[in-house]
Amino acid sequence: MKVNDIYSTSVILVTGAKDESEYKEIAVPLFNLVLSKCFNENNHLRRFKEKDALKEIPTVGSLNDEIPYEDEFATALKYGLAAELHIADADMDDGKHSIYLQMFADEVNKWAMKAVEESVVDVYAEY
Repeated sequence: MKVNDIYSTSVILVTGAKDESEYKEIAVPLFNLVLSKCFNENNHLRRFKEKDALKEIPTVGSLNDEIPYEDEFATALKYGLAAELHIADADMDDGKHSIYLQMFADEVNKWAMKAVEESVVDVYAEY
């Protein structure tokens, strides 16, 4: 999935229409901000899927870039970007960003709650 797929849906959530031109200049930096907000949760899901964790927060350079996170985060990223676009466009926010931030958090946390098996050190073994 490309960043543009997330962006298109986010613009519809923000404006109720399909005019994407208004936010194109700020979309990539705001998308990178959203990526940073769910980096740990994405790594948790990667460990759950038995993949290596990402070492640093990835960024994108354009709307045509592939999303560097697991596909399960697509819905969360749409809500997160919609919230950031609402915040950036103070003329039309009316507090709607808080709804999208809550939906973003709900989606992110859904994946962060997956149990990941890890080894532990038995500190009582010698007693």
